Amino acid sequence: MRPASGWRRRSCSASLQRNECGSASHAASERVLPVAVALPNDLSSAAPVVRVAQVTRLGGVCCALLVASALSGQAKMGVDRFLVDILPPAHKADAAWDYYRFAASAPPADTDPVCLDGSPYSVQIRGGSADKVLLYLEGGGACWNQQTCWQAELARKTARNPGGQGILNFADATNPFRSWTVVHAPYCDGSVFSGHRTVSYGGEPTYHHGLQNVSSAISVMRFRVRNPTQIVIAGSSAGAYGGLSAYRIVRAVYPGVSILVILASGVGLHNPDDRIAVAERAEHWGFRQLLPPDCDRCNEQFTYAWQSALARDGNLRVAVIDYERDGILGFFLKMEPQALKALWDKVTGDVQRSQPDRFKRLILHGRGHVVMTSPSFYSNRAPDGSIARWINAAVERSPEWRDLVAPSMEANQSGQR
Repeated sequence: MRPASGWRRRSCSASLQRNECGSASHAASERVLPVAVALPNDLSSAAPVVRVAQVTRLGGVCCALLVASALSGQAKMGVDRFLVDILPPAHKADAAWDYYRFAASAPPADTDPVCLDGSPYSVQIRGGSADKVLLYLEGGGACWNQQTCWQAELARKTARNPGGQGILNFADATNPFRSWTVVHAPYCDGSVFSGHRTVSYGGEPTYHHGLQNVSSAISVMRFRVRNPTQIVIAGSSAGAYGGLSAYRIVRAVYPGVSILVILASGVGLHNPDDRIAVAERAEHWGFRQLLPPDCDRCNEQFTYAWQSALARDGNLRVAVIDYERDGILGFFLKMEPQALKALWDKVTGDVQRSQPDRFKRLILHGRGHVVMTSPSFYSNRAPDGSIARWINAAVERSPEWRDLVAPSMEANQSGQR
């Protein structure tokens, strides 16, 4: 058995072929590392996946024990094919975070985690509880053609370091995640953490490697948090749209663990009348293969993928936070506030009624957008208190975690509730 081809960074396959494994006499200098494996290119492949059980670095030479495991459940869809097991060396840029910077080939390979412009991708992790981990997916626009990516520049092109507001403000005593291990996944792929393709727009190489990028973040998470009992995936805007791909990979890595997904300003809606943009995103990003095959309504709205996921996964819960008249979302979807509000009511209402105990919504008044990394995370008043309090109730499975939709949002459909 051999590692899958296509991985060129620090792979142990060359050492194995040269029979350069170290001996037990080097045990004093050994340190265990995960090993990189490039998985099949077909997202729907059911071929076995080469796994690395252990890698030992002895005097600068790695030896690996490779084992094969059959794909099952989430992995049958190939959603975990970009997970890597050799991580770059971690370094501390500040006292709180460890930084992992992924070096890419020149030009970047199809499997490389890179930003939209081909610049290196990085992941940050903040140490905390050994059994509770938050994966935060940053937002930052979206693009799907030459106009949106390179002329209007509607998406971030380089990876940023984590900020210190909202959910990332660990000095606030009311932060539900202040003692958790936190993995920060910067957003810079333009494809809402869901694309896996390299395309050319007007001769400009464009790397929609969102699936590769979120996979690298989950690879860091897998290496640093081996046996969590509680996982939260939180995404803002584009990061919320990427919540589905992150959830499916995390579920493949951690089967059976309780997962709460928080979708802030991005529950997965698209404008059904903007057919050209919808088709371009599907073609240039290649995300449709992430949709579960048993989701009959996913072609109608991608949000229905959560309905399918909740029906299949009893350990999944979903919390949705949105503004009543989200101006940024309306801009990207080319929808007027009333039309967007009606679509949101209809689709999220369908999912909520099918899973009332595990899919709950919090609607905020106004035209705001992202709140998760804003000071208003603690000050913005929800009907029962702050947003942080509502999220904490979701994390703690408290009865205070309730579906809180303003009557004006659904009055036209179901009356006052």
